[in-house]
Amino acid sequence: MKSQRSLQPSTAGLIALMAVVSAAVALRGRAAPDNSVYRKVPNWPQLPEGMKLGPVPNMIPDAQGNVWMLQRLDPPIIKVDRSGKVIKSFGEGMFAHSHGMCMDRDGNLWAGDSGPSFPPQAGSESSGRRRENGRGYVFYKFNQDGKLLMTLGKAGVSNVGPDTFVAPTACIEAPNGDIIIADGHIPRAFNETEGDRLMRFSRQGIFVTAYGRTGKGLGEFRGPHALAYDSQGRLFVADRQNSRLQVFDRSMKPVAEWRQFGRPSGLFILPDNTLLTLDSE
Repeated sequence: MKSQRSLQPSTAGLIALMAVVSAAVALRGRAAPDNSVYRKVPNWPQLPEGMKLGPVPNMIPDAQGNVWMLQRLDPPIIKVDRSGKVIKSFGEGMFAHSHGMCMDRDGNLWAGDSGPSFPPQAGSESSGRRRENGRGYVFYKFNQDGKLLMTLGKAGVSNVGPDTFVAPTACIEAPNGDIIIADGHIPRAFNETEGDRLMRFSRQGIFVTAYGRTGKGLGEFRGPHALAYDSQGRLFVADRQNSRLQVFDRSMKPVAEWRQFGRPSGLFILPDNTLLTLDSE
């Protein structure tokens, strides 16, 4: 367990995400949780014959006890029930590098594709951005039956712009229903000197604004990698390459940075404001 420090009563406590403990900070005087309650469940999930499970960058529990998983093999989106049985899957052939998933208030799934993390090899196309057979650098919106409802970004195009991403990594629904997407995975296949930002879209997919830029100052980012809201409407951003969390108020003004986390890669905030954080590096 990493070292602890006291925080203001309104600040979320910290424990690990996905049963991997990286930090714990007391909230309102509570002790850190007893991690002995976690146990490994063998053969979970129970994969159908012929299906393999690859790296899983995101998992979302639903209100019925099921878990939605985004993985880096086909099928990329999998629904697993309480018993561990795969009961639904879709999205085959659509992703170059699955990265980031969230669920909106209507139950729709937003699933991201950050594109390849490294430049093309010598002799292949490298000038602007179109590769991976027209895949990558997008966020898809699906309903729970797997119907594609919307695509944000341009498949196969990595670029800084209001309608393109450089390498999107995470998404979250804002309190007003807008979708905020973290952009700027590091490493990425192209320019790492610009494009790290948060992009905001309306429910209809219309670009609203972008926050931040590549840098190390407050409100700037290097590889924003995960997003979570607390009960006060503050947005927490895992600013991974800057080795910190950044906190933004309701108006998206940066109000704090926390640097006791190594390189935070995952975030989740429970209804009691317990903040779960995963340090993958």
